[in-house]
Amino acid sequence: MIYPRSDLSKPQTTPQILRCIVLRGYTARVEGGGLRIRGPQRLAGPLPASIETRRDELIGFLEEWADGAWPPT
Repeated sequence: MIYPRSDLSKPQTTPQILRCIVLRGYTARVEGGGLRIRGPQRLAGPLPASIETRRDELIGFLEEWADGAWPPT
């Protein structure tokens, strides 16, 4: 059976997203209720779909467990 491509790729989980942020030299911070990602290069275009779909979950995690920033200070 052949599955459509969308069935093969699953969105990343919050821990996977945070790990990718650190490994690529970026930081994430909650600013004004929104998610701000900064790093060695500007992100061109919109956030990747995994981050976009889990934005509220990422913000909640950062505020509750990481003092609003990743990696934690």
